[in-house]
Amino acid sequence: MQQDYWDTIEPFWEAIKVDEDGEAYLASVADIPTALVQLHATHFAQSEICNGGFAQFFQNCGGVLAPEAAAGFAAMGMASTAKLLAEASQMLGTPYPRDWRTRHRQLDAIPVEKFDRFNSQFYDLIETEADGFQCAANRFAHKLRP
Repeated sequence: MQQDYWDTIEPFWEAIKVDEDGEAYLASVADIPTALVQLHATHFAQSEICNGGFAQFFQNCGGVLAPEAAAGFAAMGMASTAKLLAEASQMLGTPYPRDWRTRHRQLDAIPVEKFDRFNSQFYDLIETEADGFQCAANRFAHKLRP
């Protein structure tokens, strides 16, 4: 029986600190293989963005992992999704603000409507690019398994 990508990231779920500041997040993923961190980040990002758009993703604690999510989408063959996330992330400044308070200050200066075009494109891409997120994530996870 083929496993779902969730089976690959679930053992790391509690160890990855997305509810902490940027330094705590980076410390929590330091000893986890990069590809697993990226897979986790794509799952988290697509869940948040599909639930409430980019503004919600960046506003919530999970926004800390946007750079890993963009890299993960690219690694799983979803280059357009990765590019879209990277472009939306740039609205918050360069370098990307890992700190939750800094992201909030940046978001306060951006009208939420500025994210509308990113949201609609993301919703289309997450369902279609590379056969959709679920298929792309499963293929990617399959490559990570021994």
